[in-house]
This record gives sequence, C-alpha cells and structure tokens, in this order.
Amino acid sequence: MSETTNGLGLTLTLAGLRSMLRMRLNCVDLGSYSVDEMDYCINLAYRETVVKTKCHKISESLTLVINQADYVLSTVFEPTEINLSGVILNRRNMEEMGISLSAWSSAAAGTPTDWMQMSGATIKLYPKPSAVGTAIVYGYGFPSALITDTGVSGVPSAIPPAFAVSAILDRAEAEGRKMRLSLANNAALAEKLMSQWNGWCEQIINAIKGK
Repeated sequence: MSETTNGLGLTLTLAGLRSMLRMRLNCVDLGSYSVDEMDYCINLAYRETVVKTKCHKISESLTLVINQADYVLSTVFEPTEINLSGVILNRRNMEEMGISLSAWSSAAAGTPTDWMQMSGATIKLYPKPSAVGTAIVYGYGFPSALITDTGVSGVPSAIPPAFAVSAILDRAEAEGRKMRLSLANNAALAEKLMSQWNGWCEQIINAIKGK
C-alpha cells in the first residue's frame, strides 16, 4: 500500500492519524516506519481502545440451525442480550443453581429460552433450536479496521471524537516504540504512553457513563 498525502491538523481519518503518528515517532521522512507498520499500530490502538472502554454497542444477526446449540459471534465480543422473534432470552451462567451443561446438551430441541456465554466468542442456546430462524445479539463489539484514507471505513467512528485522537495516538505510539526497543528511551516512553492511554480510556468510560 502506498502512502497518500498526509492529513492536516487533527484530522480524524486514517491519513490524519498516520501523519500525526509519524510526527510523534520522528518519522516525517517516511523512512523509519513502513505504511504497514503505521497502520498496524493505529488499528491496534483503535481496536484496544474500543474493547477496553466498551464504547461501541452493536447488534449482529445469528442464523439458527436445527439441533445446533453452539454459535460463534463475529463482531460482538461481550453479548448482553439476545432477542428471538421479539422475545428476550434469559441469560444464564454456571454459578446458578440447577444449571447443567450436560442437561442442556442432552435436552430435546425446541424454541430457545435461555443462553450462556461460553469460551471466546461462543454462546450456547437452550434448548437447541427445533426450527431455523434468526436471533439478534446485542452487546459490546469491536470495530472494523481502518483500511482506507477516505470514507466511513477510514474514520474511527466507534470512539467519541473528543478523545479519539489522543487515545489512539498514545496507544499507537507506544506500540511503535515497542517495535524499536533497541533505540534509547523507547522502552521508558512506551511505558509512559501506555499509562497516558489508560488515562484516556478512563475518561472515555466516564464520559459514556455521563460523569
């Protein structure tokens, strides 16, 4: 991927973030970091900020398969609610009295009434569906990568814009510094930047909560 014209000012686009990050990394001649390295740092920062602050609430459709209890979510990393034909399914966990995964697995198929988050992105429905259908899963999601310099996919819209530039740049610069730990002071700078990034994340969380 070739680099386009650098963004100007505090432009909240991939091009703008790349330009600002190069200035912070003293790479304005484009010689110390490749485009791929820059975009990796920016996208990692974007994703980690969204996941840490849970500032991106989304929904995704889940196609139910007859006699299939387990489903893997694609963009929701922490589901909070599942709606099936206008009915909110009950969320369960292993600590509840009477909950048994073996009983769930051996139960006859029917209309799902309950769900549980399993490992990773997997959720389990109970009972397993006896008919095809579509459920809507609501929860906290991670964003798509910033892959272009223009348009929606080039803007980190999942983060409140007042915090996006500082939060992304601190985390991205920390990652860039960690890529070059043989250079003097980079290890210490990376640690300081991570601390600053955590502070921005706290501000985003408080802003979302209305504090």
